[in-house]
Amino acid sequence: MVLVLSVFESELEPIREGMVTFEKKEIFGREIKRGLLGRNEIVTCSRVFGKVESAFITQKLIDEYAVKNIFLVSGAAALTSGLNIGDVVIGEAYHEYDRKLGEDKHNPAITGDLETLESIRFQFSAIKQGKIISGDQLLDNQAVRDSLFDRYRALALDMDSAAVAKVAKANGCQFLSIKVILDKADDRTREDYNQNCERYGFIPARILNDYLKNHFIA
Repeated sequence: MVLVLSVFESELEPIREGMVTFEKKEIFGREIKRGLLGRNEIVTCSRVFGKVESAFITQKLIDEYAVKNIFLVSGAAALTSGLNIGDVVIGEAYHEYDRKLGEDKHNPAITGDLETLESIRFQFSAIKQGKIISGDQLLDNQAVRDSLFDRYRALALDMDSAAVAKVAKANGCQFLSIKVILDKADDRTREDYNQNCERYGFIPARILNDYLKNHFIA
């Protein structure tokens, strides 16, 4: 079973339009759809906000279904000038940047599903790969952004990937986060995010939809 998560329902549209749905239900007030995409049995869920919600919803769906692979498709902020609005990043590793434990050895980065990552990038060569860091805030401070890049050398920042990666690892599931850049974590963050979410937010799901139609993974 493949689990696909997103923050907003619109971000899931390419997946839900491409799948053959044979079950609909509600869990924790969120619509769950299960069906087939290509030869893959998948379950989808949106309205997953922040690290806490991402973690408990992921765990609930792992418990409810026989999940083996998890994908998160949504938006993120660029941490490096090498990324532009609309670029797509796929995470090779995930790290919580706002967990205060004193030493990074207690909060290690979690490696993503590198085999599937390479397969996706073979089909979609324009995708960038690198570390994604997560924290429970919409970052709009360039100085903080630059300090986070200096510390973690990550490409992108979001509010959920590291939490889902941690739950996936604890359950023996493979995980990848596919993110489209919506802002640059500076003083234009809110304006850029609101402007670009509708324009670009569906792109990660469209990429995953095209990939799963032609590749069996679970």
